Amino acid sequence: MDFNTFLDHFDPIAEAPGGIAKLRALILDLAVRGKLVPQNPENEPAQELILKNKKLIVETANGKKREIPILQETERTVPRSWFRCQLADIALIEMGNSPSGDTYNENGEGVPLINGPVEFSPGSFGLTVITKYTTAPSRMCKKGDLLVCVRGATTGRTNIAAFDACIGRGVALVRGWEAQNYLNYLLWHLGEQLLQQGKGTTFPSISYPDLGLEVLLPPLAEQKRIVGKVDELMALCDRLAAAKQTRDDLRQKLRGSAIAALMNAETDEALEKSWAIVRDNWQTLSQDPKDVDDLRRSILQLAVRGKLVPQNPEDETAQKLLLKIATIRKELVQNGIKGLPKTISSIDECLDELPSGWQWIQIGDLMQKLGAGSTPKGGKQVYVGSGIKFIRSQNVWNNGLLLDDVAYISPEIHQKMNNTVVQPGDVLLNITGASIGRSALVSADFDEANVSQHVAIVRPILQEMNQWIHLYLISPMTFGNIMDVQVGISREGLSMTRLKDFFIPLPPLFEQKRIVVKVDELMQMCDQLEVSLRQSQQRASALAASAISHLTI
Repeated sequence: MDFNTFLDHFDPIAEAPGGIAKLRALILDLAVRGKLVPQNPENEPAQELILKNKKLIVETANGKKREIPILQETERTVPRSWFRCQLADIALIEMGNSPSGDTYNENGEGVPLINGPVEFSPGSFGLTVITKYTTAPSRMCKKGDLLVCVRGATTGRTNIAAFDACIGRGVALVRGWEAQNYLNYLLWHLGEQLLQQGKGTTFPSISYPDLGLEVLLPPLAEQKRIVGKVDELMALCDRLAAAKQTRDDLRQKLRGSAIAALMNAETDEALEKSWAIVRDNWQTLSQDPKDVDDLRRSILQLAVRGKLVPQNPEDETAQKLLLKIATIRKELVQNGIKGLPKTISSIDECLDELPSGWQWIQIGDLMQKLGAGSTPKGGKQVYVGSGIKFIRSQNVWNNGLLLDDVAYISPEIHQKMNNTVVQPGDVLLNITGASIGRSALVSADFDEANVSQHVAIVRPILQEMNQWIHLYLISPMTFGNIMDVQVGISREGLSMTRLKDFFIPLPPLFEQKRIVVKVDELMQMCDQLEVSLRQSQQRASALAASAISHLTI
């Protein structure tokens, strides 16, 4: 392969998601298949090298004899001078043996102890700082030995010992001939295969036979040329990774500055200018679709702080809105609705300043229902194939209800759980577990359902406010409050007593509607930015895949 042609494909691969890792894997794949450097017909074939060293290897491997197979012509997928054999035929393999725990110390006295994953750095051959030593070493490695992780999630990861050390149960040593670095690259390439061979579900590990796997061996001189070329290309990958990290760091700073300008805009003109900068330059500010979530959170934070749309002095104030709510509440009480707050709580706490016409209020004062659901007696055993929808936390998402895997209960159980019935226009809030704080607005055409104990029904007295309530619940302001007051030892949880005391900023009703419209507009913009970034990543991945395919033929 022409080396310049190879380098021409580096950039499109490196720029793809996970591109540097793909480049490293490609380099190793080409190296171990004899496609990275040209062959020299004058090199002594690998088979002769093995035959010369076979007696020595057999003696150091506890006298075990193994017949080295001859590669048949029909099997050849590598250069003729290469040889197919097993690693145990060409190297000494020894499994580590951990010394007694009472011989460990951390004061630097004794023999360095290498005991597996913690001493190995991903994607490099350098040992991290040794933190343990032993005064009674058992199995030792020598400087220059190849080390392999044989336990845990990093099974198959390799390294070259930089010093003599004791190796514990999590490590094996592989000692071959002078081209030890070739074995290092070879096992690095086979690392995923070794990990998959690991036995055990929670703590995979590999044994001596697993390491004696089949390998393809080039002539010694070619091994050295391969190592030199791989070293060169890995160094290039390091430089590309460093350059990419520098670009990503700069992007992050610019993105942070742009969002800060957005959040700190003091006038409508400054806000519009900041939005234009973000909208028109997001492809430069970010290459990861996940970064759009930062922008979404900023939009919600601006919304609940009254900085997203201009105020209109002709709007009825929040104070007048509260009088209207009080009138409706009185009517609901007269109609037999129980559990409603009798009066609006006084606000004695010192809270952040709000725009003119806004009012701080406890969310419980705005609700005709604020309560958690329940799970029917018998739990999953009473679910049926069809019937009344039973909404659980996995169905509640900020952008709506996802009902693909909704459970169902019978009409009879539904009647018994009449206090957990969902109505059109309700707001649902997850109050336990990893999805705590996720909230969905129930559509106006929704039919009927019940909710589990992990979901709360939030039903405002004035239904016109449900979109504002939902926007408040999914905002960073509310999530921060939830994290501050959550209860439960083994699992996150939010009680209804805590929730009803949350302070909510209340704008005039017409401003609420303008804010909701603006948020919808900006969220659509975020969706478009995310789609655009994802499409860019897909194009980059397709280009990388094409380049890799061209190079591996």
